[in-house]
Amino acid sequence: MGGRLDAPASDLDEAVRRVEREHGERVAARLERFAALPVGDFVWTRDADAELWLGRIEGEWAFDASAPGWEADLQHVRACRWTDAPVPLPEVPAGVLATFARGGRNFQRIRDAEAEAVTSRWWDEHGSP
Repeated sequence: MGGRLDAPASDLDEAVRRVEREHGERVAARLERFAALPVGDFVWTRDADAELWLGRIEGEWAFDASAPGWEADLQHVRACRWTDAPVPLPEVPAGVLATFARGGRNFQRIRDAEAEAVTSRWWDEHGSP
């Protein structure tokens, strides 16, 4: 999650305060939503080749102070278990495809009950052990 900080944050509260001061309320609110996701929630991402990957949150918020984290503006992280390969496009729920089709590069919730059910079923059948 974006919201680059020049020095490590000691905890989430400090990170949110500093992100708000340096990047604004919207970025800070996005960080809070990201950190508040329950362990076990599903997440979808798209890679540089536009392939879609399914993951499941496994850990709490942490601050990545590494140079690659800073360079990529991905210092706010959560442990996540990902599928071993992209999900075949015909098997991606329509609600997920619609969300990515709207564009944007930010963190979005997919509010589609069918997408949630299909995602859960796909994970049960194909997800990483």
